[in-house]
Amino acid sequence: MVHNKRRLSLPFLLAAWLMLLPVVANSAEVYQGEDVSYATDANRRVVVCDEESDSHGVHADYYTFTGANWRVDDLDGMGGYCWQGEFRSAGIGRHRTVEEVNNWPDYKSAWSYH
Repeated sequence: MVHNKRRLSLPFLLAAWLMLLPVVANSAEVYQGEDVSYATDANRRVVVCDEESDSHGVHADYYTFTGANWRVDDLDGMGGYCWQGEFRSAGIGRHRTVEEVNNWPDYKSAWSYH
């Protein structure tokens, strides 16, 4: 009888895990000031949001697990939409948020590793 309970609990746990998967599909948000980037779609796409009204551009640098590096820019500034990069089947290995400062070095967040 105990054997049957264990057999029933495994499918239940698997179903519960699959239902929670979309909730935990986003990686940690990485802030540079109020500007933010994060990976989504099971760490296959990067999203960047300019959340400061400071006339500085914002982009996210990221690397896939295969070592390819990419960049996605928030093209409409603060108050607009967040922008997302293309789907990367290799998965996002790390990303960071970068605030573009004119005539000075850019402000860069720490890397978020996945």
